[in-house]
Amino acid sequence: MEITRVGDSQIKQAKRVNLIEHLLKHRPDVITRDKNSNARFVHPDYDSLVILDRGFMRFSSGDTGDQIQFLQNYCGLTFVEAVKELYDSFVKGVK
Repeated sequence: MEITRVGDSQIKQAKRVNLIEHLLKHRPDVITRDKNSNARFVHPDYDSLVILDRGFMRFSSGDTGDQIQFLQNYCGLTFVEAVKELYDSFVKGVK
């Protein structure tokens, strides 16, 4: 059965997940260390996209967003899929 809705509490908990840790563990193909700064993480296909603990910034376009928006914009997930993936990560302890 496919989940088509998520609750406010699931959304809040999804937004508590550390995006960097989540991506390193579950989607390593969309995150890499910045070659100019070992402390920063970037998307390998977008040189101006910096991945942060709680979201992202894309300097070339001024685009910013949270963890859910990152998964939607750069991993092709729907809102519900993104919340569910992050919520599952939250439940398993990636904060």
